[in-house]
Amino acid sequence: MPTTPDDFKALIPAANTSICSKIIQLFITLPTRLYQLVSEMKNADGTWSDSFKAALGLTVGGLAAPTNVAASDGGSQTSITITWSPVTAAQSYQLFRNTTNNSATAVQIGSPSLTSYTDTDGLTQGQTYWYWVKAVNSGGVSAFSAGDSGYSGGTQSGQVLDFNSTQDWTVPTGVTTIRIKIWGAGGGGGGPYSPSAQAPAYGGGGGGSGEFRDFSLIAVSPTQVIHFEIGDGGAAGAVMSSGAQGGATFATRSGSQLGIAFGGLGGGPGNGTPPGIGGTGGTGGSGGSNSVGTPVSNQNGNVGNNGIVATGGTGGTAVNGYGAGGNAAYIGLEGSKKGSIGHAQVTLNA
Repeated sequence: MPTTPDDFKALIPAANTSICSKIIQLFITLPTRLYQLVSEMKNADGTWSDSFKAALGLTVGGLAAPTNVAASDGGSQTSITITWSPVTAAQSYQLFRNTTNNSATAVQIGSPSLTSYTDTDGLTQGQTYWYWVKAVNSGGVSAFSAGDSGYSGGTQSGQVLDFNSTQDWTVPTGVTTIRIKIWGAGGGGGGPYSPSAQAPAYGGGGGGSGEFRDFSLIAVSPTQVIHFEIGDGGAAGAVMSSGAQGGATFATRSGSQLGIAFGGLGGGPGNGTPPGIGGTGGTGGSGGSNSVGTPVSNQNGNVGNNGIVATGGTGGTAVNGYGAGGNAAYIGLEGSKKGSIGHAQVTLNA
């Protein structure tokens, strides 16, 4: 039976109570009642009991998901502020973030006790981020709130965004034109003739570097999504095998291709001892296209260097900094190298 106020009232001694009875009530009965009360407040695992939470007017069981989640749009160059409405009985909250509108793959970035949070963790200016909130108390965690998107950095003209991995990018508010540059990935270095030194064996050829393509201005609208597929570097060749071609980098909007830059070819393998020959350097990437706008400064990738006696060829030099070809090896223990990954770059309101 639960402890009630009357249980403690009964411990108040009457005027004619003997001193001995008062001592018993003070040192034995009162501690017993207090222990009983605390036991009713807490569960065996230390969490607050449902009866105690109910007595305080707290919700017993599941928590409602937070509502009115709002993320700021460009109010700060370095942060995004997220706010939401308080949830009854919530003791704290969990905040989640993603670069796409998908709570299932969102990552928790904070556990605020208040109903606002300022996100400064690794933000890219102009990149759109999505946020969701869950309410938490000792009884459990709520479902996800509805999501809301925000971005930092405003709409600075000339602001440059770099993309080193495949991803979707949402055009932020205030941006009406963009300029895109893309680089194909480098080809892998060719494999050596032998897994061990056989002087004077020939080394493999270096991989070609990726192609570079520069778009003219493209008209865009806020909330449009542009997908960037970043090419992976071509794998290095095994012994007596050519390196792989580097992956193409391309940009699409609503399924339509904006342009593509091809990766460099892999270097050829070393071929025997004299009168053998060294591996041929991979050809640089070429043949890409701009489906929208007029090409500004497109360049084919650079050819990798041929292998020579006891030396593998070096990879083709990167065009404007990205997509270098992989170096080749002379013997297998040295290991030929994979080509460098592709790259994409966006300039806002260029």
